[in-house]
Amino acid sequence: MSELPVDANPSYLGVYAVNVFVRDQDKSLQFYVEQLGFSLAFDVRLQSGQRWVGVSPPDGTAVLTLIAPEADSDEYKLIGQPTPVAFVAEDVVATYTQWRRRGVRFRHVPRLRRVKYQQQTMQDAPTYNDVVSEIHEYLRQRREALLSAGIERERICLDPGIGFGKTSEHNLQLLVALKIFTRLGRPVLLGVSRKSFLTKVDGVKAEGALAAGLACACLAVEAGVQMIRAHDVAQTVQGIRMTEAILARRKN
Repeated sequence: MSELPVDANPSYLGVYAVNVFVRDQDKSLQFYVEQLGFSLAFDVRLQSGQRWVGVSPPDGTAVLTLIAPEADSDEYKLIGQPTPVAFVAEDVVATYTQWRRRGVRFRHVPRLRRVKYQQQTMQDAPTYNDVVSEIHEYLRQRREALLSAGIERERICLDPGIGFGKTSEHNLQLLVALKIFTRLGRPVLLGVSRKSFLTKVDGVKAEGALAAGLACACLAVEAGVQMIRAHDVAQTVQGIRMTEAILARRKN
């Protein structure tokens, strides 16, 4: 069994442990090692007799455990189903293109979100000269890179990354400037639901910041944002529908 480095610097896999259910562990192991460049982390047999095989990406920051479940188990039904894995990359397009060439099938094109800092330290005094213009230019460049990589325009959406590597003031500035991002020609996705910056503005806990999150969502719709990520779906839909009804009656 090889040891994983404990002080590894996360470069793209933002997840530490994932169970992947497979029919043939040896074939799956071959795919991860030979096509994706992963390393064997462990190959053990439990007391029950079940074999677990673990693989790790080159930077050693995560382990994917390849498990062959019993044919009559609920886990067996998960074989072939998409496994949600989060990627955090310095160059999302390059990582996506490289893995796709190696045989990884992605259900969705990467969501372009500007995260300026490492996940562990991104909220430690983040600074920008001009948060709106910097993120706008970053997303514009990434959009062009995706198009140059052959990804269809219709499969691209943009996310300004509210709450990621930004102060409350940065987030508010981005919300004010949402129309600028909608002019990049691709749908904008906004995720403000239960973000901690909402609590710093009105002083409530994240779970109680529904009204604050709805205010942001309705403002985003007015600015032309087409996708809203929400925890409280029914309330958000209700607020957005009312906003759309009002906007539909706005006189030019």
